[in-house]
Amino acid sequence: MTTDLANDWQNKILWVNDQPENNVYERKAMESMGLEFTLVLSKDEALQMLGVHRFAAIISDIGRKEGPCEGYALLEAVRAKDKTTTFSIYAGSRARHHHREAALRDAQGATNIAEELANHRLAAVDDGALSPGRPDVRPTPETDSAALHFGLHCITAMYHRNVYR
Repeated sequence: MTTDLANDWQNKILWVNDQPENNVYERKAMESMGLEFTLVLSKDEALQMLGVHRFAAIISDIGRKEGPCEGYALLEAVRAKDKTTTFSIYAGSRARHHHREAALRDAQGATNIAEELANHRLAAVDDGALSPGRPDVRPTPETDSAALHFGLHCITAMYHRNVYR
C-alpha cells in the first residue's frame, strides 16, 4: 500500500443523518476546504461503513427514524471498538443535556451551530492530529482553519438569508 493510499482517510468524514438534505450548506463549506464526506442514513449503515473504511471523524445527529437517541447509540458502538476517532453530535438543539450525554460517551462535542461543528473538527487538526493517539495526521492547506471558518460563516449567512427571507 502506498503512503498516499494509507493516508487517504485523513480528510474523510462519515456523516450520519437520516435527513442529509438538512446539512447541505455545512458540507459544501467543508468540502470547499478539501474535506470529503460519506453520507449514511442509519446507525447500521454507519457501523457497516466503519467496518471497511477508516474516517478521520464522524458527525451524527441524535434522533433518527430508528429512535430518538440513535446518535448516542452509534457513539457507544463506535467507542466500544474505537476510542480515538473524533466524534461530533450535530443536532437541532444545544441543550445542556445533549452536551452532557455526548461528553459522558466521549464525544468531542455537541452543537447545532455550523461554526462550532467546524471547531470540533478543526481543534484536532490544529493540534496536529485529528484525534488523540494519531500524531501522524497533520493539517494541510486544504484544511486551514481560518479559511474554513470564513467559508462556513459565508455559507451560514447565505443559508439564513435564504431561509429567513
